[in-house]
Amino acid sequence: MQHQLEQNCFAFLALLLYRYRFLVQETTLIYFLLSAVLTRETPRPKSACVPSEKYSETSERSTQVTQPSWYASQ
Repeated sequence: MQHQLEQNCFAFLALLLYRYRFLVQETTLIYFLLSAVLTRETPRPKSACVPSEKYSETSERSTQVTQPSWYASQ
C-alpha cells in the first residue's frame, strides 16, 4: 500500500513537472518534501527494542577485531 502511494505521488509529480516546466523550482521543492515525508522511518514499537545491557555486551564483542597472523609479517 505504501509503495503504491509513493508510485502515485511520484507519477503525479512527474506529470506536474512535464506540464509546468516553468515551475521547475517549486515542483522540485514539493518533490523533495514529499519524498522526505514518504520515506521517513516509522518509529519501532517498544517491544522491538533490545535491552541496553544485552546491546552493550554484544557491541563490545562485535568491535573486537583480530588481525590474521600473516598481516603482521608484511
